[in-house]
Amino acid sequence: MSIVTDGHVTATDGRQIGYRIRGDRALRPLLCLHGQPGARLEADITLPDEVLTQFGVFVVSVDRPGYGLSDPKPVEDMTLGSADIISVADHLEIGAFPVMGFSAGCPHALALAATYPERVQRVALASMAGPQDDDRSVEGMEQDQLDEVRLLRAGRLEEVAPSYDDGVATFLGDAVAELTLWFESFPREEREWFREPRVTAAFAADVREAVRQGSEGWLRESLVRILPWSFDLQSIHAPVRAFHGELDTWGPLANAEGVLAALPNAALRVYPGANHLGPRMHPEDLLGAAVA
Repeated sequence: MSIVTDGHVTATDGRQIGYRIRGDRALRPLLCLHGQPGARLEADITLPDEVLTQFGVFVVSVDRPGYGLSDPKPVEDMTLGSADIISVADHLEIGAFPVMGFSAGCPHALALAATYPERVQRVALASMAGPQDDDRSVEGMEQDQLDEVRLLRAGRLEEVAPSYDDGVATFLGDAVAELTLWFESFPREEREWFREPRVTAAFAADVREAVRQGSEGWLRESLVRILPWSFDLQSIHAPVRAFHGELDTWGPLANAEGVLAALPNAALRVYPGANHLGPRMHPEDLLGAAVA
């Protein structure tokens, strides 16, 4: 196991921001942004130690507000979270860096590249969960997720919040059993990958850490995701490389394709027959794109 250090930095508004460093700091840095629900441990799932060594990088992962070690904050425009990531990078004396986003972390990676173009060298996106501010953008999602998005857009938070509290209790009780249910409709190869002991343990540890403060961070994330993106995709000039499952039901491929078409320098690799976990099974592809 490579060296792992958890820490926190104080944001400009006084909040504590949690982060994790994994690997040899003499190597090149890679900033990783977790999905939903997720925390700074999520990079451990997708980027095993041997692949980090192969590509000569160490990973810095940052907890978004209300997740893990990071204090909560009110719902905001997605770009405002970029300041937290830059605070961590400044604290660690990291200048320019590539960034990798997983699922719901992908919009935050793009927001970071748009807001701090001088800091972001390259962007790698795994299973991007795109905009959710209109019906067209969520076509192809699983029905229960689609129903939730529409309730949140209608402001009916009281109908949605209890399920998040239930989810917290379930993750803290038996995270593996709950995740197994989440992935039961995914292709066999992805279910088998999840059942690998290293992957299962990393997933369970990550979701438990994500909800250590309760449901606030998780629910806040959903409220942020239904807001229109305020940043200009055309302003992102760092190379963006995206990896997506052809049959992704959590972040539909058409949604990702629409985002990527608006970027000046983007390319997409689609894994045939894969769902949301498919790209995570190819860490060499992801890291090759991030640090090329």
